[in-house]
Amino acid sequence: MWQDLPPELLLLAKLDNQTGLPGTGANLTIPSSWSVQLDMDTAELWHLELQGALTFSEEQATSLTTHTLAMPVGSMTAGNATHPHPAPV
Repeated sequence: MWQDLPPELLLLAKLDNQTGLPGTGANLTIPSSWSVQLDMDTAELWHLELQGALTFSEEQATSLTTHTLAMPVGSMTAGNATHPHPAPV
């Protein structure tokens, strides 16, 4: 879950003082060995690099806001043809 991102991932990210999660302007990399479920709206990130997997929760509408998104070897999933995500992506 997004709110359960481990401390080692957050060491280089700009964190929001109230939530402890990546905040506005943060640079974040999801490592290749990780799979993260986005289950809440993000702050406006500056850069997100997906080396691992990012999956949007199917339980609720969530949004990802970032200035740049890089996926050199990673993946992002938001529903599929038979089970679309509950909100526009």
